Amino acid sequence: MRYVFNNEVSNYLEIHLHKLREEIRRIWLAKLSTIHIGYDSKYHGKTVEIDIILNNIIYEHLDKSEIKVTIISEDDFESQSVNIKDKVSLLIDPIDGTHNLLMGYPAYTTSIAVYKNDRYIMGWVYDIPRDIIYKASLGEGSYIQSIYTSKRIYTSHSFQLNDLRVSFHRARNNQYTEVQNKIINEANKVRISSCSSLDICLIASGVLHAFFDLSLMGHERCVDIAAAKLILEESGGYIMTRDGNSYNTLSPTDSLFFEKKAIIAVSSKSAGDTILELMRI
Repeated sequence: MRYVFNNEVSNYLEIHLHKLREEIRRIWLAKLSTIHIGYDSKYHGKTVEIDIILNNIIYEHLDKSEIKVTIISEDDFESQSVNIKDKVSLLIDPIDGTHNLLMGYPAYTTSIAVYKNDRYIMGWVYDIPRDIIYKASLGEGSYIQSIYTSKRIYTSHSFQLNDLRVSFHRARNNQYTEVQNKIINEANKVRISSCSSLDICLIASGVLHAFFDLSLMGHERCVDIAAAKLILEESGGYIMTRDGNSYNTLSPTDSLFFEKKAIIAVSSKSAGDTILELMRI
């Protein structure tokens, strides 16, 4: 396995999180891959048992690390210091796409954003069903990593709507329904995973060109996308709000689990301009 980051914290965590991937993979093979069989309960966005299981695996693994960090997790609202040398904080979403997991749809991730000295310096997103890691270190680029190798990734540029490969959170009888219909009818390809961290990483790796939120009030929380945001930025893309302003991730405090915004993630300025023009319908 080839590790790529030079930043001291990023390099250490890159190696340590690769080992975490092995632990998550084991629980996936033992339990998660077939958890949907016989599942007939309705999911209402609450924390469920499997969220807690993954959360505990991450805590236990990081407790073995030599670097001291503060963990802030979606599924444990009380911050915990584990084993703060340089005031390093980890913002964790144990499972982004819990409903997908429970119903057997293969689009869910574990997401970890690393925060140091008032900025995010590393993003790590593990695509659990495909056993693939997306990762980035501030100023060092973005990579896709299998169990055998790491490769640098970049966004793919496109200019017109009929060239774009897109994903979105759907509009539900609001003013963006017309936008949604135009996208479905005119975009090159539409793929909807209902896992925003994964969709943003797919933009970072050139698979998609755009992901946007057509819900009325906004769906995305910082904990959902902080890691993926850095991965996208290091590969050449960016995230903005629906008014075209830059989307700024919040510092890792408990409040970021509750504030939701509508975002637009794009591969390039040309794709961003196309989407913003579309939103003005």
